[in-house]
Parts: sequence; C-alpha cells; structure tokens
Amino acid sequence: MQVMKSTNSKIKSSWVGYIFGIWLSGIFTASLSGNIMSASSRNIISSGHQNSKLGLALLLSSILWPLVYFLFSKHKFFPARIKRSILVALNLFLLFSFISIFFSAVMFMSTAYWLLTIISIWITLQFVSALDLKQLELGFKIYVILLTGQMAAFSFWEYVPGVRLGEARRVMEPAMIGMICLSGIMASMAIRWKVIRFSILAVLFFIVYLTGSRAPALAALFGLSIIFYLRTRASGISGQLGIGFLVILSIVGLFEFASDIFPMVENFLGLNNKHRGLESGGSGRLGIWRETWGLFVDNPAFGIGYRGHEARLTLGSSSHNGYLAMLAEVGIVGFVSIMYIIISGVLSLKVLLKKEKNALYVYSIFFGVFYSYLFLAIFERYLINSGNPTSILFLVVIFWTTVNVKREIET
Repeated sequence: MQVMKSTNSKIKSSWVGYIFGIWLSGIFTASLSGNIMSASSRNIISSGHQNSKLGLALLLSSILWPLVYFLFSKHKFFPARIKRSILVALNLFLLFSFISIFFSAVMFMSTAYWLLTIISIWITLQFVSALDLKQLELGFKIYVILLTGQMAAFSFWEYVPGVRLGEARRVMEPAMIGMICLSGIMASMAIRWKVIRFSILAVLFFIVYLTGSRAPALAALFGLSIIFYLRTRASGISGQLGIGFLVILSIVGLFEFASDIFPMVENFLGLNNKHRGLESGGSGRLGIWRETWGLFVDNPAFGIGYRGHEARLTLGSSSHNGYLAMLAEVGIVGFVSIMYIIISGVLSLKVLLKKEKNALYVYSIFFGVFYSYLFLAIFERYLINSGNPTSILFLVVIFWTTVNVKREIET
C-alpha cells in the first residue's frame, strides 16, 4: 500500500494524527459544554456564536491547546512557508477583517472572533505542515469515533419525541447539530472496515434526521456523492460495474417502495409546511438575504463588523448565507481575498490529485468536505468560522496545498 510522508523524517511523529483527531472532537466538546454550563435558553448556540464568556473561554482553550504539543514536539512551532499569493490574500483578509471591527455594533465580539480566527488559522497551518496522509487518515478516524460517541450521548439526553432534536432543552440549534454531523459523515469515509463505516454513517444520518435540518442533510448527501464518484472512477471496470449494479438496484427499490419513502422525504423537507416550505421563501431566507445585501451596500469597502452582521439584522437572527454574511461583514476586498484562498485551494488540490493518484482515498474526503461545506454555506451563515470542527476541517482542506511542505509517495 502506498502512503504519503514528509521528506524530513526528523519531524515525523506518530502522535500528530491522534492530536489532530482529539483536537477536532474537543472543539465540539467545548462548544457543547460551554452552552450547557451557561444553563440558559438565551445562550443557545446560534450560527456557531457563543454568547457567554464561559463559552468563549472554553472554546478558546479547546482551540489553543495543540500549541503546547507543537512547542514541545519534534514538529516546528512555526508552520511551513506559505505560498506568496496565498499569504498576500490572507493578510488582506485579516487586515480588512480588522478594519471592519471599527464599524461593528458589537466590537468586543468582533475583536474576540477576529483573534480566534487568527489562532485557528495558525494552528491549522501547523497541522497542515506536520501531517502526512497516514496520520491524517488516522486523525479522521479518531475524530469521527469520538464525535459519534458524543453526538449519540447528547442526542439521547436532549431528544424528546415529536420535537426537533435541539429544540427540547435548547442547548444547541438543530442546524448546528446537523452541521457538525456533516464533518463526521465525511470523516467516516476514512474508515476502511465497511461494517464500522456504515454503522457510523447510519447513526450520524439518523441524528441529522432527528434535527429536521434540511441543508446539512442535503450537503452530506452531496459530499458523499463526490467521494463515491471519485473513488468509483478510480476503482477500475469491475468496481464501476459493481457500483453501477448497486445504483440500479437502489433505483428499483426506490420505485418499489415509493409510497412509503416519498411521504417521509416530503415530511422531512417540509415542502408544504407554511413555515418552512416553498411558499415561506425558504423559511424567510429570501427577505434576510436582501437585508444582508443591504448591509453590504451600506459599507462596501470595509464592511459592518467581522462576525457582527447579526446585531444589525431585523428580520432574523443571522443571514443564513455564508457568502452574503462575509461580504457584508468585511467588505469587497476582504471577501475577494478569502474567496481567492478558497478557490486556489481546491484548484491546487485537483492538480495534486492528478499527480498523486494513490492518495485518492484521503483526498476524496477533502473534496467531499470542500463541496459539502460550500453547499451548506448557501443556507447557513458559515464561511470562515472557528467555533465548530466542521469549519476547522474546511480550513485544513483549503490550506492543505498552500504550505511549501514536500510530500512524496512511498511504496
């Protein structure tokens, strides 16, 4: 079997994969624990936003602790050198994000999240510089096993029959639960033992179903489709025929049991629901999108405050669109800068995949994370975020090819 490794054997460490997986799962633990300890329905985690100082402190600690590992491990404390164009774009994004703080209606929160973003990107770059594909795959496995256990326990504690998961004790929004499950679903594709992989997928999809969150469910299906497509295309004729047979069998089964399946799907999507259906304008999203666009028009150069657009909205608690939120918050230059980093990341990853076809198993997960996250950002306020492991994993994907670390395929 072929794996990728760093050319500098002196900095290799068998622990970095474990640290990476524990770090991702720990961010969810901190977010959840902070809100439970706040013990107030008004401190609900909304759109990845921690409203309590305790929550922010726990979240900061959960993000920061790997710095201790990198300080004392064999890995370099400073990340590998970033490509020049990406470094320029990153500096522009951080600069205009900082300037936007002076226009924010919640300057303290904007400043706190700006600093948290810098720290998250720094640690992400440290992991990207240190991980090889073998350790990355291990990190995915550690993360999804820990996350699934936490999510199952939380769901058992929170769920009340007849009520959407997340709305009973109001500790965490249904959409946030679904979003975090999304990264677990993508990471589960690193597990090679199919019995365990599909068991975890079943648990996480069931949890998403209980939340009634449509965007994370559709994003997860979209991401899995990308992964299966890439792996099937590389599996050879026999593998492709086998997958084709399963697809045909699934279609036949779908039509055979359509009378049972379609009502369930329609109920989950709520297409005819007056509050969440087609006639509601996407649960009122169209009106909020127009208002968010108006916030951008008010200050197109510098924005209205990093992570601060919620304070100015009158039609909802958030924009429900990561692109519009980022545009309104940091202005046109900051928005174009971060989009340049995102697009460059995936284009470079496609080039890397062509050169290193043996790395497809792990890189297919990258593509699943990338496209599912960008799909989700159409309906949720996330684009760049540090408050949950799914957003952090997205940062890992877009920065994977931006650091100058030589990685070679070895038999």
